[in-house]
Amino acid sequence: GPGFKNPTDEEQYLNLSTNYLFKGTSYTFNLDDYYDDTDLTKTYTGAKFQTEDFNGTSLEWSGTVLNDTVTPVNNTETQYGDPSNINMIEGTTDSMDNMKINDASYTTFTSTHTDPYFYESPTQWEDFIFTEGAGNTDGELETDNDANYAIIDTGFALVDESLLGIIIPTSDILTEWDVDAGPPHWSRLDEGPGAPDGLRIAESVMGKYDSWNFDSLTIPAGRVGTKMVVYGYTLSPPGDTPILVTTNIAGVTGLWSTSPPQWRSFTDTGLDFDQADLDAFTMTVEKSIATGLAIIDAVYVEVWTSLNQYSVDYTITWNVADPDLDSIESFYYDYRTTVPVDTDLDIYNWDTTEWLELESNIGTGWYSGLYALTDPYISGSDEIKIRFQSATFPMDFDMELDQIVLEWVSSLPPADLEMEITFPFARYNEDLLAMNVQSWQRTNKSQTITFKIWNYDTESYTQISSSSDTSFTKKEYNTTSPADFISPTGTVKLYWVGTDL
Repeated sequence: GPGFKNPTDEEQYLNLSTNYLFKGTSYTFNLDDYYDDTDLTKTYTGAKFQTEDFNGTSLEWSGTVLNDTVTPVNNTETQYGDPSNINMIEGTTDSMDNMKINDASYTTFTSTHTDPYFYESPTQWEDFIFTEGAGNTDGELETDNDANYAIIDTGFALVDESLLGIIIPTSDILTEWDVDAGPPHWSRLDEGPGAPDGLRIAESVMGKYDSWNFDSLTIPAGRVGTKMVVYGYTLSPPGDTPILVTTNIAGVTGLWSTSPPQWRSFTDTGLDFDQADLDAFTMTVEKSIATGLAIIDAVYVEVWTSLNQYSVDYTITWNVADPDLDSIESFYYDYRTTVPVDTDLDIYNWDTTEWLELESNIGTGWYSGLYALTDPYISGSDEIKIRFQSATFPMDFDMELDQIVLEWVSSLPPADLEMEITFPFARYNEDLLAMNVQSWQRTNKSQTITFKIWNYDTESYTQISSSSDTSFTKKEYNTTSPADFISPTGTVKLYWVGTDL
């Protein structure tokens, strides 16, 4: 390029010299590359300019010599890292290429097939049909871990309704019926079934009340009050003056007519009262019409109870709807009840339409097992049906389901591919200006592959691409901060992952 030399008397036309550059004048020149003698692989571009003041009268250079230096820098130089360390997290390396040129030679990585079994549990509670009981709490039914189980409430039925005994008045609450006699009134009414003793209470004015407490009976354990028959010996000369009877037990109310003189009763069923309700039983009477005289000679109540029986009875029907289903292999189960009640687990035979018993147990422990499924127990639409039934029990209990799941095999076994490749660079500590990462890649079937580069500054991966390509496609990443992606020892780490192929 241009240079400078000392002026001489002969150089009178300096503006014609190619050795000088003058301020305000435009010049075109090229900077040549030069090489580092200690390392001929390094190519640099640089320049050094010297400036001095020139005296146009004396034709002499004068003033301070100033140097302006352009710092040499590496030219655009491509360095290729060698894949010195391939870390196969999942999968294998089947063929190797130097990975430097996009040509017909390439490296093949093959995914590793994982567990071919899949699992399908019923939907809660859409797949359940309850004859007795109901779903209460959703659970995780795929694994047998005795935790996060589904809870089934029992249903109940009332059976063996029978007469427990009778109750009669024992004390007064209100004594407003005062036509025939003063208090106590209960003692005039307490003779029970049979012929009345002739001691009565009576009232002719509407809106007056008589009310009494009754004695009680002991309701046996496991039974509940379900019916009452309320008797009264009544009369009303001359004509009928109906009496309205109410009690403090919901549903027990009725009318007694009064003509002719005789025992009358009304019955209320479908009741639900317990020992405390019976102990607190009271009755109140009043005239139901304004005219006439109402007379009561005796009162008693029949108490009926039923055995309260709790049980579960339900079916579960579900299927495997995956299009890649190859076969349904096994049915796994794990369940228990919170009381020792006889419980059966059955599976449905679609060919014979009969049930096969898998379990019959009494206890509160977990009952678990598996049943290898064959064609008769799998419907044409890949459905499985099971049934839980328990005997009746005299108290409420829960059934808990820890595992209800089908094990099936896919015609497309799952596979995983995951790897890291480290590329070292010998001259990584130079003044790098930028870095470009390219990968030409493809998969043999449509599958998403995620490609990333490790950032040593943030200590995390930066995603380059996530795509599915069955022909070689360039994936590229450019950065003007290459130092973030190069380790202190001069390596670049790349990462690929593809799962569930």
